[in-house]
Amino acid sequence: MGRYLRSMSLFAEGAVAMALVLGREDAVAWAGAVAAVLRSAAELVEGPPTR
Repeated sequence: MGRYLRSMSLFAEGAVAMALVLGREDAVAWAGAVAAVLRSAAELVEGPPTR
């Protein structure tokens, strides 16, 4: 489950980059918030990433 959430957060971060390229500040804020929530949920499920 955590792996799925991390994959979704990477997709949302890609959406941030695309919105930046297109100049959509509203979409940047929304996608950035979604990415942060998904990363936080993944950490709650499987713990912080180990490096």
